Amino acid sequence: MKSDIDTRNEKTAGKHCSRTRHDLHTIDIAFSMQHRTGRSDTRYQRIESESNSSGTGPEENPTPVAYSAGPQSIFDFTDADLAETSFSKDTPDGLFYTRSNNTALVSGPVLGTGTMLNSELRRIIPYTLTKHAEDLEMVGIYLLRGNRTSILDSDLAVGIVRNNSASTHCHIRATGISLLNVQGEHLSDYIADSAFVRGASGTSSPWRDIPESSPCLGVGDFGYFRANLDNSAQVIGGIAIEQLDYFDREFVIPTPTMIPLTFEVTENGLQVRVVNQSTVPLEMPGINIVFLDEGGLPLGMDRWNSPWQTTLEAGEERVFDVEAEFRGSTSTIRFVLDLKG
Repeated sequence: MKSDIDTRNEKTAGKHCSRTRHDLHTIDIAFSMQHRTGRSDTRYQRIESESNSSGTGPEENPTPVAYSAGPQSIFDFTDADLAETSFSKDTPDGLFYTRSNNTALVSGPVLGTGTMLNSELRRIIPYTLTKHAEDLEMVGIYLLRGNRTSILDSDLAVGIVRNNSASTHCHIRATGISLLNVQGEHLSDYIADSAFVRGASGTSSPWRDIPESSPCLGVGDFGYFRANLDNSAQVIGGIAIEQLDYFDREFVIPTPTMIPLTFEVTENGLQVRVVNQSTVPLEMPGINIVFLDEGGLPLGMDRWNSPWQTTLEAGEERVFDVEAEFRGSTSTIRFVLDLKG
């Protein structure tokens, strides 16, 4: 019923025949748990600089990217590190998507079947991160229970990432994601080759004022990525990620905007009213949906792909029938629209 550009890739033999973790076991990592609280931490040891290229989006740029080692064991985490009080909240006065041109935090009627308590839907888990770009912060990872109504409605790993640099970064992605058991051993091969952070629509062409399909995070902004799980969230002890990085070239977030305004609950999901506030036509291929509790923490994440080419003219408002399911209860939703000119 639903599809997602972050759904797992087929496990092809030899694509990732070796892990990059093995050469990091000898590194003495001065690791601080502040790394997951939304505060900058400089005590990660730099491990290398290398060209950042991934083969999608803009042309690859050979500018070196500095990397640091992340946590190498799920046992680096204490109970306090995994407490909800230590995590940044997605609220109107928070730092999620403050510089974006395609998102809004919208409150409305109560959505959800209520067949599960919200407290049963979410669990914060430890993770390992072989390396990350120094100016990106992995704030934390949630396991969220899916709807179990179809094969695509699996349980989810939803990560929170912050751009701690002084410039906009685009095509931010976590790569080589796999599952760990409670002993920190691998439960599976990769559940996702790449999971891209949902974000603003940016452009690498400074002479253009039209956004391209480039999910971006502005300076200091937080954002979400998701990956579908191939095991029940109840048996997972942690998540292993090989790399967190971005395309190292200059991007800007142009001012033309298309934003969600309101939502209504329907029998099949939602009706979402969207407006193109720019002076140019903009295409909207899909909508990313984050269900939030009253404190601004995620309860679920979904995606709706438009079944047809959807272009809104300058100043146009339109209502979209969006299929969405949720087993808890929420009245606050973060919508992040995919945009391109």
